[in-house]
Amino acid sequence: MLCERCKKDVPSSQLRVDAKNSRLVCEACYTLVKTGMLVPEKTKQDAKQDYKEVRKKLTMSTSERLDKLGKKKDEYECRKCNYKFTSIKGYNKKCPYCGEDAIIPFIEEVPVREIDELV
Repeated sequence: MLCERCKKDVPSSQLRVDAKNSRLVCEACYTLVKTGMLVPEKTKQDAKQDYKEVRKKLTMSTSERLDKLGKKKDEYECRKCNYKFTSIKGYNKKCPYCGEDAIIPFIEEVPVREIDELV
């Protein structure tokens, strides 16, 4: 009988049913199909491309990723524990340090001496 994949003439005792495509294939083809060695080249190239994009994305810093997304970062401060951190604009969640819902935009403190010099 003929293997439906490689078209070789093999004894019927060596034919197996390919579960993916429901066809009769020889043991050599069955092993290739079962182990996934018969992945089309296009699929392999797509997988490599996806991997390169993910790797590139992971190697970018947080600020680069935010810039690429068009988001800017602001500084925030927790009123409860005075923890200062940066996050995307419009952040209105809990403090990453203490978990309290007391976040306000951080305003840099200007020493009194510098204020007197400006006046």
